[in-house]
Amino acid sequence: MLPQTEKITNYNKLKYPLILFDGYCNLCSFAVNFILKKEKKPLYYFLSIQSPTLSEIYPELKISDPPESIILIQNDKIFKASTAALKISRNLKFPWHILYYAIYLPLFLRDPLYRFIAKKRYRWFGKKNVCYMPKENWKARFMD
Repeated sequence: MLPQTEKITNYNKLKYPLILFDGYCNLCSFAVNFILKKEKKPLYYFLSIQSPTLSEIYPELKISDPPESIILIQNDKIFKASTAALKISRNLKFPWHILYYAIYLPLFLRDPLYRFIAKKRYRWFGKKNVCYMPKENWKARFMD
């Protein structure tokens, strides 16, 4: 399990924020589409956690199977769970960017709710048999 924020030590430095998501999860795929539609400006790039590219660019990154959370890699740091989701929301259009201010709530309040939903996501929202495929106009934003 990754700490809430972790410094990246051995990786190919990225010039843009990267969101790692569970490509088989319907809720996660919905979240990726939501982010792409609601961004204030194009900022994030995406990579499925199941992608072989992930282990090539971040060999030190150990992710559980199934993945426990969405992961944001930004400014040489790794953010996960509620912290990642809230940091991502900061770049979304009104009213969604207001969610960012929930980051001031303590982790012991934020993360249990996040983990509860993450644990039930396949049961509640379903799971794909194949990894998420972006729409043609968004393909350039995906590393695979």
